[in-house]
Amino acid sequence: MARTRARVANSTTQPSAAARTTSTKRTRLDRRTEPRNLYESDPDSENDSPDDSDASLESFHDSDDDVATGADRALLDIVIDAPRATPKRRGRPGKQQSASRPAPQRAVKKRRRASGALGVPRKKPKRSNEVTASSAPLGRIPNWLDPKIPYSAWVDIFLYAARAGGTLDNSWLVYAATTCRAFMQPALTGLYKCPTPTTSLKARKLMTILEKTEAETLIRYKPIIEAMYIDIDLFPVGSLPPVLASLQRLKELIVFTKLDQPPYRALDKSLRWQYPEQLFQSLELGQYNPHDEGETSPLVLKSWEWSSRMLGGTVPDIAAIARIHKLASFSHLTKVSFINFQTPSLHKPVAKTPDEALEIELADQAVVDDLAAAIACLGSLRHLVFEASTTMNDRMLSKLPAGLAHLELINCWEVRSGDLDSFLQSHGSSLRYLTLSHNQSLSLEFVTNLAVNCPNLAELRMNLSYYRHHETIDDSDAMYDQALLPGQVPLWPSSLQLIEIEHVREWTVEAAETFLQSLVDSAPNLPRLRHLAIKTVLNIPWQHRAELRQGWTDKMDHVFRRPFVSPSHKVTLRQEENVVAPRVEKDPPKPRKRAKRGSPSRRSGRIAAHSASDTDRHSSRPRNRPQYREPDTDEDEQEEEESADSHSSGSESERGGQNEQQAEKLPVQGMCDTVLIVIDNQKTRELQYSMEDFQDEANESSGEEWNEDNEVEDDDYAW
Repeated sequence: MARTRARVANSTTQPSAAARTTSTKRTRLDRRTEPRNLYESDPDSENDSPDDSDASLESFHDSDDDVATGADRALLDIVIDAPRATPKRRGRPGKQQSASRPAPQRAVKKRRRASGALGVPRKKPKRSNEVTASSAPLGRIPNWLDPKIPYSAWVDIFLYAARAGGTLDNSWLVYAATTCRAFMQPALTGLYKCPTPTTSLKARKLMTILEKTEAETLIRYKPIIEAMYIDIDLFPVGSLPPVLASLQRLKELIVFTKLDQPPYRALDKSLRWQYPEQLFQSLELGQYNPHDEGETSPLVLKSWEWSSRMLGGTVPDIAAIARIHKLASFSHLTKVSFINFQTPSLHKPVAKTPDEALEIELADQAVVDDLAAAIACLGSLRHLVFEASTTMNDRMLSKLPAGLAHLELINCWEVRSGDLDSFLQSHGSSLRYLTLSHNQSLSLEFVTNLAVNCPNLAELRMNLSYYRHHETIDDSDAMYDQALLPGQVPLWPSSLQLIEIEHVREWTVEAAETFLQSLVDSAPNLPRLRHLAIKTVLNIPWQHRAELRQGWTDKMDHVFRRPFVSPSHKVTLRQEENVVAPRVEKDPPKPRKRAKRGSPSRRSGRIAAHSASDTDRHSSRPRNRPQYREPDTDEDEQEEEESADSHSSGSESERGGQNEQQAEKLPVQGMCDTVLIVIDNQKTRELQYSMEDFQDEANESSGEEWNEDNEVEDDDYAW
């Protein structure tokens, strides 16, 4: 229990180097919808919970013994991403002690500073102005095993705590499950809801668990699993069909390969593995239905992903996909993804005659029509994803079904802003989510009609960074001249809740200011907006860019940011009459002025005394004698800064008054929790490094911050 509480308190631990390397791959699948979000709009999935979903933790409170017993405890480690930390031994590395003779113990003397040592400030006892928690009498302790707390609430609690660091911490869920019997079932439910083993050994262990019967395992694992991400390089694909048939609540099945992951430069490579016939047969037959004797019910999938590398055999071509979509296990799909579906013209040379050009064009149209026909077979489709596919073009957009709620286009370089605008005019009324990432030919032109075409749009996400097509050629530049012209004013729907547009480039300062000003002007019509993030690149002088960034950051914060409201003082479950309110000082002490940035970090006592007693020095020096400054001081620079500050104080006050007058005229929306405006000239790259990439160890602290007041003076010579 103590370890679990400590993990919740310190849930912002940075990921390790191995985890950061894996985060750029498809294994984590950050850009994919989480399995639990797939069923929000599906009314049939409300009754698909396990038998004990409404139960509380009272039934599991048999004892507080550790549940790590036998083979089941060993199988809990299948999805641990990071190895457990081992205590470090002090001493020389590689030296082993003899077993027959004990190691001699050395007396270690600790150096202690004398309380009256020079240079060491004397610590004063801190006076507390508030009543400590131990002085207040203990009140009512909540009953964590109360049957009023449903089992599903405990699952959400553990999932929320495991995601506190940004990614799902599988190792912490294992530790929480082995803390006590009461935590075992909800923690393992969060762990096995969507198992993602990262090595072949863990994948084989997972398959070993799922192949066992319920009588051979400690808990029922199979009803917990709702989503499976199958990496064909890790899983034993030969034993997949019977295992998948036994997962009664499986809703999302993703069979993928790492070749389809970013940076998408291996699109031409083929695979020997293809979709087997046994896979579709097992999904169609499904699990034995006890209500109908001798009958089996098929698994009803909600999400599926197609990869053109795996076509062949049972699914020989794109036209055969329509036949699979008509099966009972695929007919109710609400989300479908198509990865690496290319037109035939991509792999053919440029046509030399008109007849050859016409033949290639007809072949491209046939492929697009077959794929559109396969999509049309899914009557319940709400979420459509195209990734790294040239089949997503103007012809495909015109043939997409109406009623889509989420359109996601990733690295589709044939999509242009005019084609997308035409699609939104005819299909945009039902769209709620629009995700456009790494599309090299797509500019911001379509946002000028966004309010008219998409009146119900809730989230708009765009990423205008692009991937190179070749390793040795930098061909990741945008395929448009201007992202937005100064005369093109965006129109924002009033239903927007999130706006996130990153790495905008190829536009002028006037166009950028017009874009940002459109958000300010539309602020009264955006009452639901809660997240606003704009990151742009402007290649202008740094002074102008700094002024532009500061001005627009202040303006956006004033218009959109939610004002901070201090939380309630009722932060305890003890009785109110026993809690004494903390005393608040009327005049808090002023913070000490920090040292200048350019001041030297180490000074001798003589130089420090010289620079500290400046007024005494001027009053005590004799007249008509030259004064020599120490060469190690920054007095000249400090005097220049002070004089500059005194001259600029008047202009800053006048400028502040003008800014206050302008702020009074701006509309105030004041409902956004996140307002991020980034204006810089950093070149966009496929892999952007951050501060976490330059740390030695993720959990290693850099030590205490340096404080010049507590520095010990050293009068010794360095030679």
